[in-house]
Parts: sequence; C-alpha cells; structure tokens
Amino acid sequence: MSLLELPILAPPRGRHSLEPRRPSWAQVERRVVVGLLAVAYAAIGFVLVLRYGSVSIDALARVANASFVLDSRDPHLSAIGFVWNPLPSLLAVPFVPLKAWWPALISRGLIGNALSALTMALAVGVFHALLEDLATPRRRRLLLTLLLGLNPMVVFYGANGMSEAYLLLTLMWATRSLVAWLRFSRTSSLVSCGLALAVAYLARYEAVAPAVAVGLLVLVVTWRREPGTHTERFRAARADAMLVTLPFGVCFVAWAAVSWIVVGAPFQTLSSTYGNSAQVADKLGSIQAVTGHDLTQRSAYLGEQLLALAPLLALVLLVALWQARRVQKRWLLAPVAAFGGVLAFQSLAFLAGGTFGWLRFSLTAIPLAALLAAGLASPVLGPRRRWRLLAVGVLVSSAVGSGWAMTSTRLAREESSQLAAVGDRADASAGQRDALHRFISERRIAHYLDGMHLPNGSVLLDTGAAFATVLESDDPKQFVITSDLDFRAVLADPSVYGVHYVVVSDNYLDVVNRTYPGGREGSFPNGELVLHLRPVGGPTSYWVYHLA
Repeated sequence: MSLLELPILAPPRGRHSLEPRRPSWAQVERRVVVGLLAVAYAAIGFVLVLRYGSVSIDALARVANASFVLDSRDPHLSAIGFVWNPLPSLLAVPFVPLKAWWPALISRGLIGNALSALTMALAVGVFHALLEDLATPRRRRLLLTLLLGLNPMVVFYGANGMSEAYLLLTLMWATRSLVAWLRFSRTSSLVSCGLALAVAYLARYEAVAPAVAVGLLVLVVTWRREPGTHTERFRAARADAMLVTLPFGVCFVAWAAVSWIVVGAPFQTLSSTYGNSAQVADKLGSIQAVTGHDLTQRSAYLGEQLLALAPLLALVLLVALWQARRVQKRWLLAPVAAFGGVLAFQSLAFLAGGTFGWLRFSLTAIPLAALLAAGLASPVLGPRRRWRLLAVGVLVSSAVGSGWAMTSTRLAREESSQLAAVGDRADASAGQRDALHRFISERRIAHYLDGMHLPNGSVLLDTGAAFATVLESDDPKQFVITSDLDFRAVLADPSVYGVHYVVVSDNYLDVVNRTYPGGREGSFPNGELVLHLRPVGGPTSYWVYHLA
C-alpha cells in the first residue's frame, strides 16, 4: 500500500475499509499518472545535467552531503551537515555506493534529480487522490491533475533535484489529511496530518509556518464544534491541537538538540557562515538592486511574481474564504493553512529582507490556487458550471504565467539563466550561458589532484565552496574536508598533519580563505602556487598551493 492509498488519508469506506481489495480504476489511473510523470521529470533532469551541464548548486550540495556520510576520509552520519534540513541528503545516502556502477549519479548529482522527480510525481498523485476524495468526476480529475503536473514550475522543480518537491509532497499530504479531518472528524486523519508536517520540517525550515497555522485551525475548529462546557471544549481543542503539532514539535526539538550537541549551535541556518542569513547579508546589495531597496518596491516585486505564478489566486482565495464560513465547507481552509502558511512565511521573510526573493520561494502559490479551485469545483459543494470552468482557468492561467515568468531575467533570476542558456537564445547574456558550465573549475582541480595519486588526507579544502571537487574526484579520501572531525586542527597547521596541497577560493564561505586571506592573492605560508583557475561558469576563482 502506497502513500497515495493510506486509509487514514481517505474518507470512510465502510466496516471493511482496511481489508485488502483490488485497486479501483482511480487508483490505477493515479499510479499510471505518477509513474509517467516521475519518468518524464527524471528524463528532463538527466537531459539538463548530462546534455547541457545544467546543475543546480543546492541540489548538488545535498548530494555531496550524502556522499560525505559514506565516501570520505572520515565517514560519519553528522557529515550530513546541520545548516540545511536533512531529508534530501538522508534519502540519497543509500544510493551513494551506486557511484561504482555509474559515477555521474553522485558526481553530477543525478540521484538528486531522480529522487526529486519521484517526489514531485507523488505530490501530484496526492492531489489526484484528494480530488477523488472530493468526488471529482474522472475526466475533470485527470484534466486538473495533468494541468498541475505539467505546470512549467512544477516540471522544473521536479526535474532539478531541489528540495521544493519534498515540501510540496508533504504539504499536499498534510492538506489531504486535514481535509479528511475537517469533513469526518477522524482522529487518524489528524495523526496523519501531524506526521506530514513533521516530515515537511525535515525537508524545509519554512514548514514551521504551516505547523503553526494548522495547529491554530484545529484548535479553533474543535473549540467550535465540540459540545459541552467551555472547559470541556477547551480541553478537547487543546488535545486535538497537541495531537497534530506534537510530531512536528518532536522533530523541531530533536533536530535543534542534535545540532547543538554536534556543532554547538541549534539553528545553523541562522548562525553559521554557510547559512541563509549570512548568504543574504553578503549579497544584500545585489539583491536589492533587482528586488528593490524599500518595502514598497519589494512588495511590488513580490506581487509581480505571485501574479505570474497564479494569476487567479486572489480571486479563488476570496471565494474559498467566503464559502468556508459555513460549517460544511470549512474544509476549504485546509490548503489555506498548509500551503498558505508557507506562502505567507516566505512573503514576510522577503519583505523583511531575510531572503533572496527567488521565484521558487513563491512556488506554493501554484498548488494553493489549484487546490482551492478544485475544491470550489468539487461536487461536494454542489458546484455550478462556472466553478468547473474557473478551476480549469486557474490551472491553465497558472501554467501560462509560470512559463512566462521563468523566462524573465528579473522575476526568475535562477530559472531564466538555465532556460536561456539551454535554449541557446540569442539574447542570453554571458552570465546566463555560463550557468551551463558550473563546476568546471572544481572538476579541473579534481582531475589535477587525482593525477598525483596522493595518500589519504593530502589535500585541504572547504566543501562549502569546493564540494564539487570532492564529488568529481576518483579518490575522495585524499581530501580533508569541512565535516571531518579533525578539520579545524588540520586547518590550523596543515603541514604538521601531512597536507601536501591546499585549495583556496575567493568565496566568502571558504573558511580556508578566511583563515589564510593571502591565499586569494597568490601567497600561502610555506606554499607554492601550482594552479590558478579564474571563474568559469560561476563567480569563484581558485588557487591550489603545494606545501613545501
């Protein structure tokens, strides 16, 4: 039984709903859709990487973290890192040994593309299952599912190995479970929703927002629909709210505690040099040059992104909130709490100057609009023809708007670079074309060092900048990397620990750079410069020193 058919997610089907039974036509249809989309997403991802050299930096970094756990000089589980959430890297760990069969699975991050393809396809499959729960007719259900699954942004982030797919799957799972609870008051659906939110936090930090929103929604709904005195209703509401938020709370505390024990800080994304806060602070000027320097300008920029990704979102949101004031229609609030929570969190963080304002940070607007439109068109609400047409219009306009937005160099700074270069557009800038040649310098360094046939622990580098060098190397054990338990000691005096080569970059993340600032100027203590690579397909220069 798959995630798509879990009984705790679906409406009641009678006394024997848990007994094995032959798959229904809808289940067969769903499995076919998920399988075809997974293959399509993976194929697109593999073509982007192998044919065009278009590799997502964040996606490859997550695969690198997985590789360091098993295939490094000092293998250990905490090498997965604590700056970013662990789920994408943890899922890749079992596949690291497959590099012996096909090195590109790890060196080019293809395993990340395969995992995100399957995950995004499952997210679309859960959307299909929710439409079945809402008694949506087969043809309309299939049409809406395909329109969501073929949305250009959904396709791109299903194919490129990023963590957006994991977030969408867990939020779709949480939404389906919450809808079931709001309609049928089943405790098992509430448990399922809580588990989904917990898994979401293991994928992305912004899962904090839907956990809070869902907890408050459950608290209010239980308070209003439970009979009894104020005290009895409050106790019931508190119990339900705790039930849905407890799994998330356990994950939140456990991840912070383990991080604190291992690296001395509970929230490295905020405190670490490699974290989001440090990256935004370092690039604040270049960010504001595009997104605006004040709240008004940033608000207009965000509004353009949202209008492009989901042109009719405001309309369906207002209609859904109006309909949800009735008890029998309050399940329309489920996607507002789950997907809307993330969208609100990302929007506020951007307006406060805390994020880069990437187009993908507003990706949840697409499934939010799709879910609300599909809900309004559901036979459960007794829809008129205009609601059915609205649902199709919402998804079609979202697909068209997303496709246009992804080509905009201003609104889609990440996506447009890769698409312009892949399409070989005449107006693609040199920087956009370079997006197809990321990590060339890192690979040259790996091949240079591999030719030396060095012993273990001979090369010192910071994987915050040069992780692709380690992935590309035939002998990753020759490197002393940031996750090694003795990295700081080796960094303080490389020669004493038998280091023969040191790799320095001008990336501000590079701790070797910060410890030995002369390295980016052609000078290193007791070192001879043997290789200098200027930026190729990226902003980073590298210096390789041989220690006397």
